[in-house]
Amino acid sequence: VPTARANAAYFRQIAALDAFIAAGHDPRRPLIVAGDFNVGKEALRRATLLGGAAVHWHPSGRVADALHEAGRLGLPLSADALFSLNRARDWQFFAAGSRAGLALTGLTAPFGRDADGRMLSDHVGYVADFRFVPPPSAGETLAATRNARSRA
Repeated sequence: VPTARANAAYFRQIAALDAFIAAGHDPRRPLIVAGDFNVGKEALRRATLLGGAAVHWHPSGRVADALHEAGRLGLPLSADALFSLNRARDWQFFAAGSRAGLALTGLTAPFGRDADGRMLSDHVGYVADFRFVPPPSAGETLAATRNARSRA
């Protein structure tokens, strides 16, 4: 289909996801949202997805994605994880709750290519590992919100 039609459907899907999370997520609890978001190199899709996440998914606006957070933390990323990062189709977002936070502790890509290098799917499956941590303080939440909005 033409790009305009595909994007119109995409924007409706993101709006439905935003509404679902806003209605169903208890902000006292951490949030993980993962899936095939088909962003790719489409700047408008990326802006819509990330903007919706910051505005609708969590009151603080601080929603991170596992692949970029792993890079920021200096966690090792395999070639398959880097492929997924650069492809920008599959995302795992996470946010702290007011009663508990989440810390990314590792990221692996156990499902990507077979022994001869062929792709097993049109997606690289990756696993983000988290541990529960104390919730961020009010000052940390405010600073994180400012940083997240300044990067957007």
